[in-house]
Amino acid sequence: MGKRYFKVTILLLLIAFAGVSQITITTSDLLSKDDTIRMSNAAVAGIPDPALTGTNYTWDYSLLNPTIQYVDTFVKVTSTPFAYQLYFNNPLSPKYKANFAQKTSDIKAFTVIQLTNIYNYFKNSVTEYSIVGFGATINGVPTSVKYDSIDVVYKFPMNYGNMDSTISKYMLSIPTIGSFGQRKKRVNHIEGWGTVKTPFGTFQALKIKSTLYITDTIYYTTLKFGTTFNLPTQYEYKWLAAGKRVPVLEIDATGSTVTRVAYRDSIRAGVPKVGIDELEQNADYLVYPNPANESISMNYTLDESCSVKLALLDICGRVIHTFTDDKASAGVYSHLLNVRELNLAKGIYFSRLMINGNSLVKKLIVQ
Repeated sequence: MGKRYFKVTILLLLIAFAGVSQITITTSDLLSKDDTIRMSNAAVAGIPDPALTGTNYTWDYSLLNPTIQYVDTFVKVTSTPFAYQLYFNNPLSPKYKANFAQKTSDIKAFTVIQLTNIYNYFKNSVTEYSIVGFGATINGVPTSVKYDSIDVVYKFPMNYGNMDSTISKYMLSIPTIGSFGQRKKRVNHIEGWGTVKTPFGTFQALKIKSTLYITDTIYYTTLKFGTTFNLPTQYEYKWLAAGKRVPVLEIDATGSTVTRVAYRDSIRAGVPKVGIDELEQNADYLVYPNPANESISMNYTLDESCSVKLALLDICGRVIHTFTDDKASAGVYSHLLNVRELNLAKGIYFSRLMINGNSLVKKLIVQ
């Protein structure tokens, strides 16, 4: 009787352990062409600390407050602008031949650099999931940009405890201006496994922390002047579940400051729904001149009454000045950053606009 009881107990323990054991993520669990994924951005205020982790851990984000919904669409490379396909749909260049692409938001930087109609190009293979480059119309000129070193986002198979790192970089020419480049070191650590809860559901997941060390370089041809600067360390926390195609939860942070929360979701009544272009317009936040040496004007438009907080952060992500932290009615708003009054040294800063807890961060350069 004792032996039989012992065997049954061991069997039950094994079954229970199997139900909570860590999962493995492979290439089949990630995106492919023609995937369409609905996402929600959530308010960042008051969320649990994304750095918390462990084995058989439970991350409870079920009370996230969605603020905007959008649909991520991953398309065939052949459906993207033909000018971009020279690198990313070329059988003679297999290293950069992408499986699919995704359109993303326009970028306006340094007041003179405009990247529009941007597509990121992805390769999902048995061994890795990577970004091989992007296509963009740069100051009116369609351009394909290969990463000299490819950005490997995930290496397969993904299991708890895995660590890896890659360095990606590119340099692009900007018509009539000069050139702009970026070097990124990505350090990945699968630092936890367990259960993650979001408003969309409960999932068994691996948690991966990506630490990003980014250096930007810009050169002005007319001024014969260039500068290189390191951005504050950035973190991406992602929870991956089997067969869900994208992380079921993503949290971005600069230093200890959370800047973005997004999770896979279903249609929710009462939550604004936007597309990529609308999302860019919805975040109607302009900062100029940038770079500057005397003053910077920060302007934004509110379509309705909102809770608004506008703050200036140093390169480590610490708040060094708050311009407003209050309820505001619909309208156009402008705040002036006076470099001398705030006694700002030359360097990199960030302005963070929070509307109903949703963050938008702009990089500022004081010369």
